[in-house]
Amino acid sequence: MDNDVREWFRRRTYRTADFDPQHLAHSKQRSGDRISVVLPALNEERTVGEIVERIRGCLVEDVPLVDELVVIDSGSQDRTAALARAAGASVVSAEELLVSHGRWPGKGDALWKSLFATTGDIVAFLDADAHAELHWLSMLWRLVDRLGVEGVGGPNLPFVEAGWQERAISSAPGVAIPVVFDDGTCNHLAGCNMAFRQAAIHRAGGFDPTFVGANDDVDFCFRMLDSGGTLVYQPTATVRHHRRETVLGFLKQQRSYGAAAPIYETTHADRAIVPRGRRRLRARLGPRRTRYVFAGPQARQIFTLASQPLHIGLPLKALAFALALAGATLPFALWLRRLRAWAAASTAAVAPILAVTARRVPVFSPRRGLEGPAQRVAAALLWFAQPAARWYGEWSGRRQAATELRHDGGPATSVAPGEAAAPLH
Repeated sequence: MDNDVREWFRRRTYRTADFDPQHLAHSKQRSGDRISVVLPALNEERTVGEIVERIRGCLVEDVPLVDELVVIDSGSQDRTAALARAAGASVVSAEELLVSHGRWPGKGDALWKSLFATTGDIVAFLDADAHAELHWLSMLWRLVDRLGVEGVGGPNLPFVEAGWQERAISSAPGVAIPVVFDDGTCNHLAGCNMAFRQAAIHRAGGFDPTFVGANDDVDFCFRMLDSGGTLVYQPTATVRHHRRETVLGFLKQQRSYGAAAPIYETTHADRAIVPRGRRRLRARLGPRRTRYVFAGPQARQIFTLASQPLHIGLPLKALAFALALAGATLPFALWLRRLRAWAAASTAAVAPILAVTARRVPVFSPRRGLEGPAQRVAAALLWFAQPAARWYGEWSGRRQAATELRHDGGPATSVAPGEAAAPLH
């Protein structure tokens, strides 16, 4: 066997003992790496104390993998800071950090400023409303140590014990889809579950605080790749992440994601999170079209179909077409006095779309009794509402950007991404 091939297999072959906590602690000690865990938080009193206690108990006291646990408080109005501090974390206020450089209202600002409040060689980021599995950091750090890559991340799964609205939201589109290529690398890591070498973060220019609505993680990952870094996806490094508690909150979130699209498209016009192949009409409309979850050999996994059984925009487009056709034929029905026939034909066109969508949407952790069907109906309705909220956000975001461009004579953001994100050490 060729020496290069042998080395490739050696670095990518693992044994159960490799992830034994004590073995990992000794390996980390030999490597000399310090690991910092950062939790950006804004009004997270419901969850922040529990996740800090969990990390301290498992990864600081029981197994010394984490050297530094920092909560970046983005101006919370509740007891987030007090509960995090009582649970054992170092709490840093984003408003009091780098005061001379101003304040940006968003998660990107907290991620950017966290680099000036941590000293770890490796920085892991976890949302304050997420619960890390016991092996989460072990999986991430082992890949960084063994493969020598700049960034690693994993999936975020919903909570099983969530309320019915959150469970319905967990079945809706809108969550980032991981794309993993043949060699195990990827082009994007979820912001609630990612870890990077701090030197590589600085080399990529740091996080951009001007991304206030969304895409702060996407922007940074693309700049990491542009700087020569490598990102790897570890599907077993899982965290449980709360979705929005209410449907209204979810739709507002999706609208804000859409509103952030113009900034992202301006900065990375030549990139796409999901690779685009040949898009024939039949492929676009096919309800069983394979959606990207993994690219490469992993694409054959059943997870592909289970997580995205419908094209995200197809239900709403089909419904809009049926309703538009019904509206266009209404004057003829009135003229011919065939309202009953028109109503029956319109119902016959709309009902199958609703029925097929309700039948095919994934239902996360369904309950028994009437709550199960109600959850399925709610999830199906979100497959119509989510694209509408996203498209409305994109439209309003482009309109606002165009207005500011006309009034100011320049782009909506007054600080260039590279300049805003540059580390100030």
